[in-house]
Amino acid sequence: MGNRKYYDLMLQDELMRLQHRVADETDVVTVKDFMRLLAVTDETGADMGGKANTWRQLTSQAAPRHTVFRDVFDFLATRRMTQRLQRHLPLLTAMPSSQEVRREQLRVLAEVEAPRLTAEDRQRMAARKQKWHAAEGGGMAGGTSRRSSR
Repeated sequence: MGNRKYYDLMLQDELMRLQHRVADETDVVTVKDFMRLLAVTDETGADMGGKANTWRQLTSQAAPRHTVFRDVFDFLATRRMTQRLQRHLPLLTAMPSSQEVRREQLRVLAEVEAPRLTAEDRQRMAARKQKWHAAEGGGMAGGTSRRSSR
């Protein structure tokens, strides 16, 4: 290792130490310091001695699309509230006074609601279905399927 590379590594180490209170095992004094060290090493790039492990970061893409849970994430990101979230917001923001209220809150968060189809959506689906049947029927004309020949 040359002088320049060694100097760059020393600067990186010092910057890490200034940026994070705990940047090395020698800096750990308490359990809280140890947890900070784990977080720093998880998020630090592999080229700087970390694990480059950011898989724990939760985004709205991880949540199912048709749930209130996804709506909460979208609201936090965009500050736009969906009608479904507005409908369930009083229950979700209430302090659970009993076990039943808590169960209801969890049920609402986990519940998958099918998307509501508009008349336009139904027309598009019917047109696709007709195209599919026409394409399938045209290819089968005059011939037999494999199943019937067995």
